[in-house]
Amino acid sequence: MTPDERDLVMGLGVAPCSPPTRTIDEVLAHFGESDGGALALRLLRDAMERRDADDVEMALIVHWAADASVEEFLEPLTELFPADWHRG
Repeated sequence: MTPDERDLVMGLGVAPCSPPTRTIDEVLAHFGESDGGALALRLLRDAMERRDADDVEMALIVHWAADASVEEFLEPLTELFPADWHRG
């Protein structure tokens, strides 16, 4: 994921006294996807393959913003849990 794509995804987040600056539809359009759960899963698998902890976080933000099903994330998250490369 590029720095600009990370900024786009971070715009989905909500911070105290700061509403989101982006919508899930904007993020989906950028990545050429129509399903937020599918995009989040693709981003997560890619981040895991590259062992990129920051992009794991981006995938989780997309997953949350898309209100995607948890079931589809169980397998990769179970795989990710014991890995030590993503812990800070």
